Amino acid sequence: MNSLGRRLLLASGILLIVFLGVTGLALDSAFRNSALTAVQDRLQAMVYTLLAAAETDDRGMLQMPPDLPEARFSTPQSGLYAHILNRQTTVWKSASTLDLQLPTITIDKAGVGKFSQQKLEQELTLFTLVFDVLWEDAAQREQRYSIQVFEDRSGFERQVQGFRKNLWGWFVVIAVLLELALLMVLRWGLSPLRRVVDDLEQIKQGQQQQLTASYPDELRPFADSINSLIHSERSQRDRYRNSLGDIAHSLKTPLAVVRGLAEQRDMPDPVRAQLQEQAARMTQIVDYQLQRAAARGKVILAQSVPLKATLLRLRDTLDKVYADRGLNCEIDVDEALRFPGDQGDLMELVGNLLDNAYKYTQSRIRISASLRSDHDADRSELSILIDDDGPGLGSQQAEQLLHRGVRFDEQVEGQGIGLAVVRDILQSYDGRLILGSSPMQGARVEIVIPLNA
Repeated sequence: MNSLGRRLLLASGILLIVFLGVTGLALDSAFRNSALTAVQDRLQAMVYTLLAAAETDDRGMLQMPPDLPEARFSTPQSGLYAHILNRQTTVWKSASTLDLQLPTITIDKAGVGKFSQQKLEQELTLFTLVFDVLWEDAAQREQRYSIQVFEDRSGFERQVQGFRKNLWGWFVVIAVLLELALLMVLRWGLSPLRRVVDDLEQIKQGQQQQLTASYPDELRPFADSINSLIHSERSQRDRYRNSLGDIAHSLKTPLAVVRGLAEQRDMPDPVRAQLQEQAARMTQIVDYQLQRAAARGKVILAQSVPLKATLLRLRDTLDKVYADRGLNCEIDVDEALRFPGDQGDLMELVGNLLDNAYKYTQSRIRISASLRSDHDADRSELSILIDDDGPGLGSQQAEQLLHRGVRFDEQVEGQGIGLAVVRDILQSYDGRLILGSSPMQGARVEIVIPLNA
């Protein structure tokens, strides 16, 4: 997962789920304990109600009136049951019990209630509170009575389940709302980063020179560093080009002197021939370095150049140079296509190849360009095709030009420098040069430039 926003959203979602889960379990446990305490208090209150309603007969024995304050004791299967025991003998039981066999529970100490749960054979679970009291009969003798109150657990379970349903339902709603709120906060918080990306894309498209937007304090040092890098890289390349150009130009005067010496009449022919050969080689080197100095190569955050406009300028220039041949050069290029680099590089790259096409074609040249995408590799390439109807290139000749590694100083003047410059420029752009046969029966030269390498 390479998205910073997705990472933060996933991390916050996990933390939110853990927090709400732990909170929900704690609340569920607290509610359950509270509900159990409420049941115990309620049963204790029922014991006191029965004690308050108890009466004494002529013998001083405890008896219960037919009408009790709690109506559920008189309602069959109401879920609230009770009986009173005296030495394991049932003295009284509520009308709600009917045929229900209530368990008999004994406790050691009178005056202290005992709360528990009892499971009956009928798969009925009851909450139980047993409370023993000492009762004096008419003869002033103490009688021990055990007042035992029972309540069906199903009501308690329904209460707990209802609470859980409401609790987790609300927690789900809260989790969704909080996650949406976090998503909005993240989008708002990360918007400056998206603005940086948009500005960098504007720089690559040539629509601005540096990062100029107003960024938060945390991103301001980053933006300043990027701007410094852009200015430093441009200055360094300009210095390199100027220095290389100055060196090449400074050699022209000594070369002119050498050529002048080679033309002297009193010089022996072998020496003259050697001087002329070396002067030609040095002239070739100087020309090559001058063209190389004009090439910038691939630059990080470089401005892109409209492709068709540059091709039209080159065609107009070469049409004038080769006007006597009456050649026809067609350009089939979309206006939206752009070259991802310097305009000087594009002029040198296409200019050298197009010049060769003008030299060797019979009558017609065609230039086309397109974008090619490789979805599996997640990349795209700019392809520029130059076709002519000249004599073409044999497969062996094309193979030699591409793979022999022939340098400019090993080639005949006027034939090797252009290709050497093209290879150097393409190498700086991680591009490729493909030579082959054209559908127009001549040569086809293809330039391939990666756009997102």
